[in-house]
Amino acid sequence: MPNQTITQLPTAAALTGTEQVPIVQSGVTVQTTVGDIAAVPVTGYSFVTATSEGSLSQSRQLSTSGGGLTLTDNGAGSTLVLSLSGAAASLVAAGTGIQVKTSATTLTARSIAAGTTGLSVADGSGVAGNPTISLTGMPLYLAQSTGVGLLTRTSGNSVGVVTLQGTANEIDVSNGTGNAGDPTVGLADNPTIPGTAGMLVPVGTTGQRTGLPSNGIIRYNSTTQTFEGYANSAWRDFALTGGVTSFSAGTTGLTPAVATTGAITLNGVLIGANGGTGVANTGKTITLGGSLTLSGAHDLTLTQTGATNVTLPTTGTLATLAGSETLTNKTISGANNTLSNIGNASLTNSSVTYNGVTVALGASGTITASNPNALTVSTGLQLNSGTTYDGSAARTISIDSTVVTLTGSQVLTNKTINGPDNSLTNIANSSLANSSLTIGTTNIALGATSLTLAGLTSVTLTQNPTTALQAATKQYVDTLVASGITYHTPVKYKTPQTLSATYNNGSAGVGATLTNSASLQPFQTDGFTPLVGDRILVYNQTAAPEQNGVYTVTVAGDGSTAWVLTRATDADTYALKSPNGLGEGDAFFVTSGNTGAGETYVCNTVGTITFGTTAITFAQVSASQVYSAGTGLTLTNTTFSITNTGVGAATYGSASAVPVFAVNAQGQITSVTNTSIAIAASQVTSGTLAIAQGGTNGSATPTAGAVPYGNGTAYAFSAAGNASEVLLSGGTGSPTWAAQSSLSVGTATNAVNIGITDDTTTNATMYPVWVTANTGNLPAKVTSTKLSFNPSTGVLTATGGIAGGAF
Repeated sequence: MPNQTITQLPTAAALTGTEQVPIVQSGVTVQTTVGDIAAVPVTGYSFVTATSEGSLSQSRQLSTSGGGLTLTDNGAGSTLVLSLSGAAASLVAAGTGIQVKTSATTLTARSIAAGTTGLSVADGSGVAGNPTISLTGMPLYLAQSTGVGLLTRTSGNSVGVVTLQGTANEIDVSNGTGNAGDPTVGLADNPTIPGTAGMLVPVGTTGQRTGLPSNGIIRYNSTTQTFEGYANSAWRDFALTGGVTSFSAGTTGLTPAVATTGAITLNGVLIGANGGTGVANTGKTITLGGSLTLSGAHDLTLTQTGATNVTLPTTGTLATLAGSETLTNKTISGANNTLSNIGNASLTNSSVTYNGVTVALGASGTITASNPNALTVSTGLQLNSGTTYDGSAARTISIDSTVVTLTGSQVLTNKTINGPDNSLTNIANSSLANSSLTIGTTNIALGATSLTLAGLTSVTLTQNPTTALQAATKQYVDTLVASGITYHTPVKYKTPQTLSATYNNGSAGVGATLTNSASLQPFQTDGFTPLVGDRILVYNQTAAPEQNGVYTVTVAGDGSTAWVLTRATDADTYALKSPNGLGEGDAFFVTSGNTGAGETYVCNTVGTITFGTTAITFAQVSASQVYSAGTGLTLTNTTFSITNTGVGAATYGSASAVPVFAVNAQGQITSVTNTSIAIAASQVTSGTLAIAQGGTNGSATPTAGAVPYGNGTAYAFSAAGNASEVLLSGGTGSPTWAAQSSLSVGTATNAVNIGITDDTTTNATMYPVWVTANTGNLPAKVTSTKLSFNPSTGVLTATGGIAGGAF
């Protein structure tokens, strides 16, 4: 094939990038594709250019962004210069301290300074460190005060916390600390007024009475000079200046004090029941609306003058009549009164007649029933033992509305005994027509016991589980188990109270809300203030049970904003046996609260729940105590243990050391160290130290020049001696001091220095010897072979030599 030029080749179609072309790479012809060639950049590394170059895909143009920097191009072959400008350039030249931008291009150094009393600033420029703003004076004491209550300036600049308190039984103070609101000071319930002089009540004229009186108001009326009170829609005097001197027809409830002796006498003009003033007592009536009580042994004397009558009330205590009064048209109840010693002659009817036989009271008679044919007893018939009735002919015994007393062994047949008026005792079971009970299919004889009941198809309990702590029947529990219990995410609190709130059903329950309709305050329940996001079980909206359910706090509320609860997303639609909807058998565990912590509630609403319409109810099914570890305790699962304080188990202290303990507020030992016993002599200020321990076992204080000696039990001290005196033993007694000139040894007195001399030969060798005797007249010279002394040479020698040489 002859060579062809490129122009002689056919024209290519649109390139796809996969076409193969030859290239020379490192002197070797190799193949590649058009796409690979196109993907090769001009250079494989990024670089900076002064201006944007589109043909250089890896190039980057240098530029500035925002204020504070400028870019200067000094031309080809020169430099690109970045410079600070504006406020940034001003920062370089600014002084020390906090910088403040005072204009578009200027920064100025500033310092923080205290602008008022009570504040101090350390290092306000920030040069040596962060500026520190501190409280001083009164604000500092205020910040350092602890506890809650009212603040008071105690002394100097000090601030203390105080609580308003009232006197017991006199003044009550609520919220005395002011922590929960303004303190309220008021009189205590049933207050005790202190003092001994008296208490001033309001004083005013009749015209100054309040225009809106109410029962219980008391005042002193200066017009009438009486104490008065408002009761039962009228002003009434209850004390007069001169005391009570008269009674009026309108006086009620007045109990005059009665002296221990004497009697109450009503004299003069009495006011009748028809009212009026100064009406004579003749023909009038005194009516007692209640009881008239005379204490002690007093009598009530009613004296009839003319046509005066005394009318006693028909109920209650009437009166005791001790004279010869006559009661007319009165009924005396035998159940409440006893009439004794009434003579027969005093009775209008002092005899009775039975079937034509008249018997005087206290007398006796015989009644024959054979003639006439009927025996009629109007007040009672008693059949004694042995009494018979001759039934040879037809006879009739009629008893009119009385009780028959049977004292024998009579038998009653077809008779009805009224239970409220009679008592039947000691009736044997066999005497009853029905002597057993049948419950279900179990027959139980009276007096017998059965532990099981068969044949029961239903059991009804009044304590069905509708409120907390009520019993649940097996049937009720089985129904719950059959329907299944679905546990939801626990709630934090329950609402044992009824909420005052406006309900908005949202979109058929979704987004439904309860909004506070009472006084504005944070939402509170079961002793706590929930936070936004806490889950709340609302189950006591009894007036509107369709509002019950599980909610989430979406607005906590405060003194200016109403709290809002929104139905929880897992309980705002109906679903059965689902953790994402509310239905019968859904269980919610309560984690917190003073009364709800540890309880479990189950929704027991049967059937479909239509939110906003269906009454939603919950029943408590369990309660368990929720525990938390307090200070010094550790809770692991269900086990409490004492928190380790770091003190190891060991024996502390010894005969030469004492333990030093550190104890925290809970009484726990947090550290123990041993400290050697080191008692300074100056610390021993009382008591005695035994001789065995280096002491004197005594408490005597020595005088100057005294010498200690033992007295058998302790150390004592002698008297002080004089100069040149010697101490003489007192045997078992106290030693004494004596002058040397008064001493004697045997017959020697006034001893002087005596030298050894030779009484026979001058400078002869002498041989003194040691003798056992130390008293009496000793020889002037004794011989010895042990020791010799030469006076002329002054040499002392000894047999066997003297250690150290001759002397």
